[in-house]
Amino acid sequence: MGDRRSRAAGINPSVPKPLLSRGQGYILTLHLAVFFVSFAGVLGKLASQVPVWSAAFALRYGLMIGLLAAYALIWQRILTRVDLSVAYSLKSLSVVWGMVWAVLFFQESLRLNNLVGAGLIILGVLLVGPEPQ
Repeated sequence: MGDRRSRAAGINPSVPKPLLSRGQGYILTLHLAVFFVSFAGVLGKLASQVPVWSAAFALRYGLMIGLLAAYALIWQRILTRVDLSVAYSLKSLSVVWGMVWAVLFFQESLRLNNLVGAGLIILGVLLVGPEPQ
């Protein structure tokens, strides 16, 4: 009986529902782009710690440029599908990621004002971010 109702409503019960809606997929892709641009900063700092004409510099700098290129392509694609206000609010998370990378890769310490700032950024993203579907 339930199967007949599903078909009458135009729902095919044998087709699995996608894991993410289209909008959620775009937002997840935007998070990936923000991750790329934030990690490019790590590669840039790592590149600055070795001689400029070394293979290590070329590798780190090349990876950084590759991540920035991937970010730019994803960003342009996402802007055609996500509101600019939402995209830019999520882009601010690169500051939070930068703090995470600073602690993990460079053993830098965060002060209370860093943590409060990160919290405000996350709160702002939650307030401005996409509506739940």
